[in-house]
Amino acid sequence: MATTRLAAIPFEHVEAELAAFPIGSETSFRCPFVCLEPLTSRQANLARAAEREILASMPSIPLDEFMAMRDKVWFFDRPDREDAHAPVPLVRYLRRLSEEYLDELGRPVDGVASAGEERRSVSSRARLRWSWLCRALPPDLLRVARGIRPTDESSFVLSPAIDRLLGEDGYAETHLHLGAAADFPLLWANFMRALAEEEIPRQALSSGGACFEEGNGFATWVLWAAVVRLLLAERLFDAAGPRPDVGLPDFGVGTRSGRLDAGMINDVSRLVSEFEQGRPGTPALRFARGRAMYRLLIRRSAFGRHRGFGRGRVRGRGGQESRKEVFDSDPMARVVGWQREMDGSPEAVFLERALRHLEVGEDGGEFGRLFWQMVRVRCLLYRHLVQRPMTPGLQWFVRFFSRIRAVRRELSPRVTVEAALRWGGSDAGCGRWRSASVRTRISRSAEASWRR
Repeated sequence: MATTRLAAIPFEHVEAELAAFPIGSETSFRCPFVCLEPLTSRQANLARAAEREILASMPSIPLDEFMAMRDKVWFFDRPDREDAHAPVPLVRYLRRLSEEYLDELGRPVDGVASAGEERRSVSSRARLRWSWLCRALPPDLLRVARGIRPTDESSFVLSPAIDRLLGEDGYAETHLHLGAAADFPLLWANFMRALAEEEIPRQALSSGGACFEEGNGFATWVLWAAVVRLLLAERLFDAAGPRPDVGLPDFGVGTRSGRLDAGMINDVSRLVSEFEQGRPGTPALRFARGRAMYRLLIRRSAFGRHRGFGRGRVRGRGGQESRKEVFDSDPMARVVGWQREMDGSPEAVFLERALRHLEVGEDGGEFGRLFWQMVRVRCLLYRHLVQRPMTPGLQWFVRFFSRIRAVRRELSPRVTVEAALRWGGSDAGCGRWRSASVRTRISRSAEASWRR
């Protein structure tokens, strides 16, 4: 090509990628930890991987500037404090990160406010920083860490003038891809159901450039995260209270009064151990056994009996007519006591309780190690689906758009339209859409297309 192409890299983009790396990268999953070490020699693999993966895509950034940015983002720029070399627990890191980007009302801010400081308006830089971070990490995770409710509301704040103008006059949505309009909490809950109820193939998340061997092993890790997530929730919400003296596999088996056979008990123990270490095994075997464990754990629970999970093959349900029904079909909904009148998702209820639990001293134990591994898989799935801005080319668009098909399985048109309306501002007064032109895939028949 005769013309030299130049790309400007926003500082906020680099900052967001650094912020996401400890809980949203394959390296952090493969080499798990529960504390960030300011002495990078103790976590050389993490620091070097961040340099390789982030700087490789942003070669115009000097190494010394990158390292200064990393220290500021990971360790809160504390060189003069007495605890400058003390490890930073991930729960503290996530709390502080959310405070760096959001105030107590959920509005974007430009850094942590000083004592007594009152913020009256949202600056353009604060919106820009938050916008980039929302492309790197799930916004609902950060809103839960900041204690903001509801956790799955629209995360983007407009300037007061534009917000007032759109509220009064509305706008026309001219090009909306309806299949990609659902938010991540909705897609995550739907996928947690689909992994148990449908015959999802092991290569469902395969895609060029994806993590875990081009995505070929990705669905397996997500499935294992679903199993661990269910076990963690049962332990956390157990009526008898947390029992730190009982390991998670033993707790998961014990709560079912010996209903698991010896082979399944061994599988649960091995799954928990390998997931905790981020160690791969035989993909096909791991996926098949993981699906069997997930189905059995659900079938033996109150949720499974409520949903009619019987013996033999589990058949797809589908046909949810509302957002609340999708959340209600999440296998963890009954475990955490989620009700349809609640704001947010069952995942938000679980994350909120888990973060509080970790703050009282469990962060370095088995619960903490498994919880952060589960969070990393969830963040990786989010990054798998979300295309970062400034990514040019039709092929990149096609690749990212195709990735969402696996996680939106059986979402009804009614639910996807409802999700699109939420993000389009319909909850703000009488609604902002004056008209909308949507793109959707062609159904197998003319009648089905008409119903859509």
